[in-house]
Amino acid sequence: MTSTLASALEPKHEGRATFRALDPERDRAEIERLLARAVPHDYLLQMLDRWLGSPGTLGGFDGQELVAIEKLEDLEQGEGWLGAIRVAPERRREGWAHRLTAWSLEVAKRMGMQVVRLIIEDENTASRALSKGLGFRSVAALSHSVGIAPATVPSSGKVARLARDEELPDPRELEGLRRTNGFLLTTVPHPMRFVRATPLRLKDAARAGHLRVIGDDVREGLALLGPRAPWRFREGQTLRLLTPLGASALEIFETVSEGVREEGCELEGFLPDDPPFLPPLRSAGWKSGEHATWGEHVQLYEVAL
Repeated sequence: MTSTLASALEPKHEGRATFRALDPERDRAEIERLLARAVPHDYLLQMLDRWLGSPGTLGGFDGQELVAIEKLEDLEQGEGWLGAIRVAPERRREGWAHRLTAWSLEVAKRMGMQVVRLIIEDENTASRALSKGLGFRSVAALSHSVGIAPATVPSSGKVARLARDEELPDPRELEGLRRTNGFLLTTVPHPMRFVRATPLRLKDAARAGHLRVIGDDVREGLALLGPRAPWRFREGQTLRLLTPLGASALEIFETVSEGVREEGCELEGFLPDDPPFLPPLRSAGWKSGEHATWGEHVQLYEVAL
């Protein structure tokens, strides 16, 4: 751990409460117990080694008891992400989530982050109120979707090829990004995080082999297709993240479905919660779904530090 990071993660004490970074080895048993109690069948338990392997797991203690955890991730370019907020069921409504998140934002600012985001399902009124009380504001409405187009859909005859750096358009020219208010669902370095779409972010995705072009027109057929996700969905389904960036979202979905169907895989994504945009994709087989943590309809929130 660098001296700068160690300084940013200096523990905070408030009476009996202590907020500090969690140790993947020393605190593991406590973390497992809390996850098992906080969310039934928590997907984090499927990927705990991977999740604890990256820095930023923060916890709130009442004396020696771990009662709240969350993850603060540095997404670079001044952007941060808060997720996996969990509070022991018997300790909810005591202010633990508020105090832990407030300290996490202090840590984020000391680490040089300029903005932090998180995602909340529409029905989670308590989390929305907590976030707004800490200065977060909604910046995008999204709908969680899972599925593939059925094999009966006629093939367009187009193929999905890897995108090249030199052909990438300005993100502002991409219809899919305009619909999400300029936010991009990442595949690297952390999957399922929203960042501002910049030329550098698109280049990073292309260099990782996660940008595809369907057809000849990049602005029409550009898509972000991630590797197999490190978690499973309903009934153990394996997932790959897909975000249509170009204007031809339906054709992108149907073409990509042809490839992943052979893998025994489904597609997962957060689509713009836009009535004219969603129905054709729903009809084609990309159904509304519920994430292991989030519901179908979610809001992306951010706070400037």
